[in-house]
Amino acid sequence: MKEKDISKMVNMASGLNINEDSVEKLKDAASKKGVMEKAEALEQEYAPKFQEFMRDHGDLAHLSNEDKARVILEYKEKLPMEEQKQFDKVLDMLKSYVKKVK
Repeated sequence: MKEKDISKMVNMASGLNINEDSVEKLKDAASKKGVMEKAEALEQEYAPKFQEFMRDHGDLAHLSNEDKARVILEYKEKLPMEEQKQFDKVLDMLKSYVKKVK
């Protein structure tokens, strides 16, 4: 992962009441399990699609959490079924991590 991307994750995590040390531990664990390589491959495949979606929907910073969730679910619904399953897996992993950290 690039340092810029890690910094973005740290900033996002601070909004979730996750400290920098927790993010570093997660990053280390992910690297050991080969998750980072898989994440990079997924990013190369799906990032252009998501960026196009974001361009179509503009800046989401002003939206409430409920509205952000709605936009994300709308994005998911437009994906093919297999990609929706992968999307759900990523969301489940994030939910599990946030629960463990709290």
